[in-house]
Amino acid sequence: MVHPLPEKVLRIYSDTLIAFNSEANVLAMMGIRALVEAICAEKGCTASNLEKRIDQLVELDVITKPQATFLHLTRLMGNSAAHEVEEPFPQDLRAALNLTEDMLRTVYEMPGNAAQLRRRWQTRQENVPQ
Repeated sequence: MVHPLPEKVLRIYSDTLIAFNSEANVLAMMGIRALVEAICAEKGCTASNLEKRIDQLVELDVITKPQATFLHLTRLMGNSAAHEVEEPFPQDLRAALNLTEDMLRTVYEMPGNAAQLRRRWQTRQENVPQ
């Protein structure tokens, strides 16, 4: 589980994990797509569709271009699950979930961890005798 997350993102992430752990693969894939939608909304992306909102995350320096490429793949898989009721292979679903969790860590966990480390390092440097 990735922490801390904004409330709406956390709710969708939790529901997606429940679907995944229940082997409700179509619902889990749709949940992954919804999770990407929620992250885009939370980061202020306002483009007309999810494809463009994912690209906006790159423009806003929230994620890298290679990460966006992976998210586009999860978007397409989510579209197939939602619109064609196509069940993803379990290993593909796991990979999509892993990629999405990596993005959650990049967007939410890493900045907080880096800020804590920076504060501790600065405090330590201030207390070192010159």
